[in-house]
Amino acid sequence: MKILHTSDWHLGQSFYNFNREEEFREFFCQLRTILKEEKPHAMLVSGDIFDVATPSNAIVTMYNKELLRIQQENEGLQTIITAGNHDSPSRLSSAGILWKEFGVTVIGSPTRKDGEIDMQQMIVPIYQNKQVSGWVLAVPYMHSSSYPATENDCYSERVRSFYNKLFNIANEMRSSGQPIIAMGHLTMTNSDLTGHDVAIGTMDSVPADIWDDGIAYVALGHIHHAQHIGADNVRYSGSVLPMSFDENYPHSVTMVEFEKERMSTLRKIEINPPIAICTIPEKPAPFEEVKEALSNYPDDKPAYLRANILSEGVMPADMFDEANSCLKDKTKLRLCTLLNVRKRQETSEEDNNMIHSLDELRKISPIEVAKRSYKIKRQEEMPEELIGCMKEAIEEAATETKEDEQ
Repeated sequence: MKILHTSDWHLGQSFYNFNREEEFREFFCQLRTILKEEKPHAMLVSGDIFDVATPSNAIVTMYNKELLRIQQENEGLQTIITAGNHDSPSRLSSAGILWKEFGVTVIGSPTRKDGEIDMQQMIVPIYQNKQVSGWVLAVPYMHSSSYPATENDCYSERVRSFYNKLFNIANEMRSSGQPIIAMGHLTMTNSDLTGHDVAIGTMDSVPADIWDDGIAYVALGHIHHAQHIGADNVRYSGSVLPMSFDENYPHSVTMVEFEKERMSTLRKIEINPPIAICTIPEKPAPFEEVKEALSNYPDDKPAYLRANILSEGVMPADMFDEANSCLKDKTKLRLCTLLNVRKRQETSEEDNNMIHSLDELRKISPIEVAKRSYKIKRQEEMPEELIGCMKEAIEEAATETKEDEQ
């Protein structure tokens, strides 16, 4: 059996207010080519299909047309899609009955019977020639409070227990030689968060040993940097396009093959971004040098640019316009933002805790902002009890925001 594992499409994301619709169309073009050449039996999409819970009609239409085209071009392909934390589970699964007619299974959120999660709903068979060849534990993003309580009632044990119950049900259903694959949209402990929103690091994570040894492969979504976690058969496929300047690494989908009940081979297939992302220059430099570098940057290929400025003191308010003027007539280049790196000098401890730019603020988690502010005002570290309360408040606020969006 052969599957394609992908995740974190983030359809509809804008890059510093630049529309990326054509970039997403190009991604689908590359995906269709990969599917045509590799001919997998199933495609697993592990969450964050859209960038926001309420995507535009244009983006939803593109998604519907492209997914339908994929199913029509690949006879027998079975696609399994689970919701991520960026998705609206109800919106994503609203057309689930129709999609089943085209070989697509959509799991937005767990359904319940008599107050209990319907585990059977998340166990999806994969077919070859109308015969079951494998099983998928299709688990969408779930808030920590959605997992059933356990005797040792912590988040990681809830997740472990939940997947173990699903595995045991699937294990009873499978025949010899049929692999079981787990899908998940969550944060694994010790994940490489390079380029990712640092705020994700403040949320709950689970250790790499939660998976039953009988699971052949774990198809993860959520973290944008493609990577293995703890074992070769536990993998984040990563985002398919760079979502920020700090995601300046190869993006890909993952092709996995199975021999009976175990994974046999795994390959990553790179996605070529239609528009490159580049920080100019690589190391921060004085503004005049940055302007010269922008003026000399080649205009042969489209690129998003970030100006990397070594600043000292108060910088002029019109820096962006001045930098952008260096790209005059270079229609393929798009200046997105300025990265102000302050020149090292003798500073007070209070200065070290200050946030000097919007880019710096974006890279700092909410809890870290609170800790810095507390230290400036109180001249002491924030107590652990208060840190714990802050984390709970941040998580509750995120949950309420997502519920409001839905």
